[in-house]
Amino acid sequence: MSSVNGNNDGSRTPRLAAADLADPAGGGFEGDSDAARTLRRRLAVALATDSPVFLWGESGTGKDRAALLLHRASGPADATFLRLGPEGGWPDDPLSAAAGGTLYLDGVCLFPTALQVRLAGHLQAAETTPHDVMPRIVAADVADPRVRHRDGALHDQLFFRLYVLPAALPPLRDRLADLSALAATFLAPFGATLSPDALDLLARHDWPGNVRELVNLLKEARAMAALPDSDTPLRLTAAHLPAALASGPAVLADPFDAFAGRTLGEIERLAIEAALRRAAGSVTRAARALGVAPSTIYRKMEAWGPQPDA
Repeated sequence: MSSVNGNNDGSRTPRLAAADLADPAGGGFEGDSDAARTLRRRLAVALATDSPVFLWGESGTGKDRAALLLHRASGPADATFLRLGPEGGWPDDPLSAAAGGTLYLDGVCLFPTALQVRLAGHLQAAETTPHDVMPRIVAADVADPRVRHRDGALHDQLFFRLYVLPAALPPLRDRLADLSALAATFLAPFGATLSPDALDLLARHDWPGNVRELVNLLKEARAMAALPDSDTPLRLTAAHLPAALASGPAVLADPFDAFAGRTLGEIERLAIEAALRRAAGSVTRAARALGVAPSTIYRKMEAWGPQPDA
């Protein structure tokens, strides 16, 4: 495959260095936890190659940000970033449509089988007759693509062409040591800092929404702490954080209280998502636990459509 700024040996001269991965301008994957360092190493390898990258991780872990980081490193600043999702609207030849830029296959395991086969056909053709300006291919999914492949959600022909450089984005609960660095990255442009008591409170949270939830929470705290027409640097304390965070998980007298105000469809989705988490993304095991066929879960997931990522 030829590329925008690739070398004859298939390697790439990145416009971003590996060190940029820990800088906000390079994607904000900062932190000293083992999980953060491992992720940066994987992305650094991807920065220097033309090979397809497969990002996977829970919603909110930063798959979109990682894809954009790879895109910025891959070619001209005005290069095309073409997102292809399971909801439709696909060009006849996505490789040509994204030529010179990045083709981002977001939620690829939810793509209809016919589309997966068509994409695999385009990639196979490019192996024998390369495009003049082959786009970078980045795929993403919420679960381990190997599990999706075993469950039949990811077609053989496409899996073996996309699963070249996998990079798992860890949930925030597995990298709590990075909270201070992540918060500092977001707050720095506003001249704000986080007090030790606020950081301690954040560290006790379980972060089901991952980095996206952290950013939204800090936005709220910053709004609460902001002083109009003041030059005093913002110092966010535990008092500025949502009260629900301080109170911790609610203790329910009745387990069905958790469903109050929710529709049956919302409750069903919560149950399916919880089963998938417990099954490490395996639709087959989740379906077995829920007593339904795997095809039922796939139909539901397709109906939900893609979810915005951090």
